[in-house]
Amino acid sequence: MMSDLNTTFTIMGRDGKPLNIDFHAKMYEEASNLGISLTQYLNRKFGAQVDESKDGSVIGQMMADAGMFLGQDQKTGFRSPTMKDVVTDGVQMSAITRNEGDQRHTPSGRLLFPEVIMRTMEDRLRRSDDLLVQTWEKMVATTATVNSARFDQPLINVTEPEQAAANPVSQLAEPDAMISITTSEYSKNIPTKSIGLVIADQAMEATTLDLVNLAMSAQARGEQVRMIEGHMRTILNGDEDMKESAAALNTTSKAVDHDSDIAAAGELSHKAWVKWLWSRHQYRTLNYVCCDIDTSFAIDNRAGKPTFNTNYNTTGENLYPVNVSNPMINIPAPTILPLSSDIIGADTIMGLDSRYAIRRVINVNAAYSAMEQWLLRRATAFRMDFGEMAHKLYDDAFDKMTLTL
Repeated sequence: MMSDLNTTFTIMGRDGKPLNIDFHAKMYEEASNLGISLTQYLNRKFGAQVDESKDGSVIGQMMADAGMFLGQDQKTGFRSPTMKDVVTDGVQMSAITRNEGDQRHTPSGRLLFPEVIMRTMEDRLRRSDDLLVQTWEKMVATTATVNSARFDQPLINVTEPEQAAANPVSQLAEPDAMISITTSEYSKNIPTKSIGLVIADQAMEATTLDLVNLAMSAQARGEQVRMIEGHMRTILNGDEDMKESAAALNTTSKAVDHDSDIAAAGELSHKAWVKWLWSRHQYRTLNYVCCDIDTSFAIDNRAGKPTFNTNYNTTGENLYPVNVSNPMINIPAPTILPLSSDIIGADTIMGLDSRYAIRRVINVNAAYSAMEQWLLRRATAFRMDFGEMAHKLYDDAFDKMTLTL
């Protein structure tokens, strides 16, 4: 017996026999409590019983069983269902209606719709061909998921290893405490944002699931850029409301400090660039650099930079890139991420070590709350909530240099 909140999906088991999956909307909550998506939850629970390489993933087979196609299959003629099918009527697969045939107003596709949209948004918010998004994902050292909009930030105190080396220890003796990890005296809030989807009754039959999928993806594309820029603004400049101090407050230097021959603001020499990258090498290796687009040109056009003509290579060959910092002392050239001037400021270069610099925290409960309202209220308006923030993980992973005199 099915209701608006539970149904049975039939998928192919590993033994080649049909496998019935009793699905209930509470699985969204169970997945949320574990800090994972519904897709991951279903894989944990039923993944061992299916042959994914042969028949597809658990969620993929469930979507097929409910007729939740994201495009048209030219071979079979199955098309992406309309939103009217998903919300009200059920998806007509052939001569009968799959799963929801005993009750006209309990379409099983409705139960999977939030997960389909969430995975679409997740894919666009996390993975992209865009330079900004790809670089940001590589800059994040670790990602944590929490079940609340508030969380405690760990404080890592490494003052001792910065100032002194570890001492030898005798047998059965306790080692020196070089690192301490505590929680901050205050909790941080993760802001929750929403993307709403409203479809007029007149448009329900004309709007297909793949069109909704495309529209939500386009919205996510713009949102991901704004979100990343907001994270960088908070980390680089600090945010009193988020209780985040600016990065590299105590490690800022000027290019002229590394090369006294620099005569004008906005200019950079290869000597200053290499010496800055090498400075404080005991604590970090700067493999990413953030600056505005004009400053990136100053880096590229720095005086004394090695070129093809100044590198002594085999005739006609360039054995290493011309943008190397200094191959003789093994300093790799960092990846440059251009940002807007209002985020980082002119003539400012912020370097970071991506292994220790940034921690991202995601509130998975934000997404679950919106799904719950969709399922319980039988609404035709869908709201996708997401909560995420990023903060500095290790202060010494950042370093800043300005091109001022």
